[in-house]
Amino acid sequence: MTSQVHETVMAYFEAVDPNPESAERFIALFDEQAHFEDPVGSRTLVGHEGIAKFHKGLTRAWSQLRMSPERIYVRGSQAAVSWTAEGHSATGKDIQFDGINLIEVDSNGRISSLRGYWDLEAMIAQM
Repeated sequence: MTSQVHETVMAYFEAVDPNPESAERFIALFDEQAHFEDPVGSRTLVGHEGIAKFHKGLTRAWSQLRMSPERIYVRGSQAAVSWTAEGHSATGKDIQFDGINLIEVDSNGRISSLRGYWDLEAMIAQM
């Protein structure tokens, strides 16, 4: 299970892309009933419909975004991942921020839960 979790986590970071054409690939990484809270404290999105809303928000806010995992710690079906992100906002500003995601992967290799810990207000201030 450990290698499957690691592969799914890596696939998630490769799929984070504000390009509308990447939405289907991004959504397919998640279980149909997945819970997605990114960042923690925001409304929890549920299922593919919720994940699609999240991706649509990416396309509105970012012209380019790259998230890079720094460290991945896997225990059973769960992973804690520290990451950095950089990109260009839709308004053309360069933005950098970092955080931690807690990800749970089901037996089919799909993400069943993702919780993101990062400073939303500090990121918005850069936009």
